[in-house]
Amino acid sequence: MSENLTQIEADLRQSSEALQDLRSKYDGALNKINEANEVCKNELESKKTQALEALEASKAEQGEKITALEGKMQELESLFITDENQILIKVGNNADNGEISSLKEALNLALKYSPSIPQSVTREKNRVVVELQEGWEWIEPIGLYHIDLSHIIITQKNFDVPIMCDFSRENMHADNGLLVKLYLDNAKISIKKLHLKAKAKELTENACRFNNYIYSRFGSKVFIEHLKLDDSLLTTRACGTAGSYTIFTDDGSQLLAHKIEIIKSAATNEGFAVLENSRAYVEHLILSGGNNNYNGVLINTSSSAAVGNITISGNSGHNGVLISASSSAYVGNITISGRSAHQHLLADGSRLINHGGCNFTGGSTGNNQKLAIVRGSLVTVAGNGYSRGAGNDANQAVNVYSAHGSWCFYGNRT
Repeated sequence: MSENLTQIEADLRQSSEALQDLRSKYDGALNKINEANEVCKNELESKKTQALEALEASKAEQGEKITALEGKMQELESLFITDENQILIKVGNNADNGEISSLKEALNLALKYSPSIPQSVTREKNRVVVELQEGWEWIEPIGLYHIDLSHIIITQKNFDVPIMCDFSRENMHADNGLLVKLYLDNAKISIKKLHLKAKAKELTENACRFNNYIYSRFGSKVFIEHLKLDDSLLTTRACGTAGSYTIFTDDGSQLLAHKIEIIKSAATNEGFAVLENSRAYVEHLILSGGNNNYNGVLINTSSSAAVGNITISGNSGHNGVLISASSSAYVGNITISGRSAHQHLLADGSRLINHGGCNFTGGSTGNNQKLAIVRGSLVTVAGNGYSRGAGNDANQAVNVYSAHGSWCFYGNRT
């Protein structure tokens, strides 16, 4: 019995020693865990502090950027927003003054700005103005397809100094055999004041008969207050195969203008042309300069035009004014002081009403007729200025020729 107790006591003592050893190991492990936790806690606090410091630094940096952006916005507003609440985009050579060198880029920018104009702004002020600066040259061509830019006004700062245009073939918009600086295909645009002058160029090098400043086609609409186009530096060695049409309205398009001035040269084929079921209204149409190849004014192919005043000085290779092919024209006053190779005014299969005065002082060759009416045309003249001979026979009229056409004078005549 005593042996059993001794064995139990020994076992208990051994168990107690094992327990003490286990507790010692546990305490050691716990201390290590606590130490590790403390290290982790310190590291986390350090990372947290670093993150907070980085966040504060980022906030400060972003604040500086926001302040800079706000300053830039104020600067842009001072450059772009006029006193009339219009957005002004300058096209020129001075980037430090907020000027953009590319007209195409300026028009794209204008399209982005336009929706932001408050609707409360009146229609007169609800515009984006693209202003060409003095000294800027028009190099890149512009092609507008199926786009309405009628709310954008293109103008120039100094109308007295022309914007020089590069008519080199590589700098012209090419489309279906046409070379154009500003090409419109089912597009709308508004021009306030533009004075464009082509730089010296031999157009035969372009191998194209159609070299235009503005060509509007396929239902386009162009609104103009004052446009001046200068061809005086253009030359050509091949009349008819190379030349300029200055401004051309074609394929069911419309033109509305207060004043258009065209300075012709020997490279000018037609100064002002309206074709293919198109419409034009022009209050003042003025053609001057040297000898152009063909007609000064051409209205053709079922088109119509109303022109308040036509003034032509300088010579025309064919006719001063030609209304042809089922077209019609209403003209208030006509003044032609230059020479016309054929007629000053020819109505060929068309209708013409000359409501105001008519003054033809320049000579004409060919049939030597100042007014010719042929192929079923009907001309009604209400104003003064045509000279008629004795009798009532049209064939006896002075400087008036009629072949298979009708004419009626209501104004004074001699």
